[in-house]
Amino acid sequence: MKIIDILYWNKEKNVVETQMMKNHNSGLQQKEVL
Repeated sequence: MKIIDILYWNKEKNVVETQMMKNHNSGLQQKEVL
């Protein structure tokens, strides 16, 4: 892979991980409300 490809892949991976963390956190908050 080229360096640009790796940087782009890392960026995409971070976006996905951030989304998963947000979903996980919102799930925990919903449980607390219940």
